Amino acid sequence: MASTLLVPELRELLATGNADALREFCLRGRPAVVADLLSGLEPEEVWRVLQVVELPDRAEIFSQLELELQAQMVPDIEREEMARLLEEMPHDLRVDLVQALEEEVREDILPLVARAERADIRRLASYPEDTAGALMTTDYAALPPQVTVQEALERLRLQAPDRETIYYVYVIDENRRLTGFVSLKDLILARPSRLVRDVMYTDVVSVRADQDREDVADVIGHYDLLAVPVVNAEGVLVGIITVDDIVEVLEEEATEDIYHYGAAGEPVDYLSASPLSIARQRLPWLMILVLAAFLSGFVLQQFSPVWTALAPLMIFVPLLMGAGGSAGTQSTTVIIRGLATGEITLADRFRVLRKEVTVGLMVGAAMGILAAGRAWFIKTDSHFGNLHLCASVGLAMVCAVVLAKTIGGLLPLALKRLGFDPALMSAPLITTILDSLTLTIYFTLAAVIMLA
Repeated sequence: MASTLLVPELRELLATGNADALREFCLRGRPAVVADLLSGLEPEEVWRVLQVVELPDRAEIFSQLELELQAQMVPDIEREEMARLLEEMPHDLRVDLVQALEEEVREDILPLVARAERADIRRLASYPEDTAGALMTTDYAALPPQVTVQEALERLRLQAPDRETIYYVYVIDENRRLTGFVSLKDLILARPSRLVRDVMYTDVVSVRADQDREDVADVIGHYDLLAVPVVNAEGVLVGIITVDDIVEVLEEEATEDIYHYGAAGEPVDYLSASPLSIARQRLPWLMILVLAAFLSGFVLQQFSPVWTALAPLMIFVPLLMGAGGSAGTQSTTVIIRGLATGEITLADRFRVLRKEVTVGLMVGAAMGILAAGRAWFIKTDSHFGNLHLCASVGLAMVCAVVLAKTIGGLLPLALKRLGFDPALMSAPLITTILDSLTLTIYFTLAAVIMLA
């Protein structure tokens, strides 16, 4: 809202060429806030505003803009100027931008970037997308173990302006292997004459550059870290991952899981996406669900002699199908969430099975009694009154709920075991599968009980 309200004022300042007012606007607030306020402008207007401040401030604000907006701005920026901007940006963010550019634009700009910075960009860009290496930054503070605390603080004063964080300082040997770490607080409180090796911690929690980024999130969350060092196979420190980057990962993973669980395809920018692109995302899953639902129709067709002879059975079909689908979705939701947080692992599969069967029996019995009670008041032609109908509906409810709980709990574990994302077991898919199974159970029991 604030961004929208400020757009006319910013455009008026641009139209009048009031550079001083634009400079004050850029420098008076936090870069992230300024970037948010600028996002309401057109890309070329954003760049005109940023040009009124010095390169370091310009890069800081530019880095806080959405990646899509950054990429839209690049074609309007002089190549030499864009190269200088990349050199000033945080290492991880500039890699994201370079990878988002068209290949032709990227190849025009990179040769103009300083050799060391260009090598850093190419090195970080070489890691697979979902690994720790692709997420890390090389903006870390490091010290040798043999310097004194006083010397360490002097070195940190020189490193601090170019580092993403200096709260954790990593201790490396002459081969850049990670040997320990020390916090800035520890350095400040230690005697100036002590050596860094005497105040550092040697039990360093680190991750490998080729580890999955979800593993990194688990490590940072489990040990309550602000940053975690990233090492290669030889134990050489190659970068760090800060907690703010992990927050973005968790948001992306949660969004992806929600889309998958709702069978809505891959995450998109909903408001800017065209109806056609959204339809293309959703249609494949819906077509699969339609095909899967044909199985329910096949089941009904096979049992047509039963439900045509005993019409009251059809009254309870929506109830049983809804109960089975809902019960299965509950279990699937809990298990997928447990797998995501690490609360549940593949080793817990038998515990999950026992628990879901027990829960299914409890809730199924309660729901079965309620459904059977409703069946008692349905008029039938059975010589035994409504006892057969009550038994068919009640037992079918118990069996359907137990089966739904069991399948809903175990299928995400099976997907995990096969190396797939458990969230692929979407709510619509589990419901469609259980619909067919519930109908089979219901009419089989009815045929045995009522037509025997």
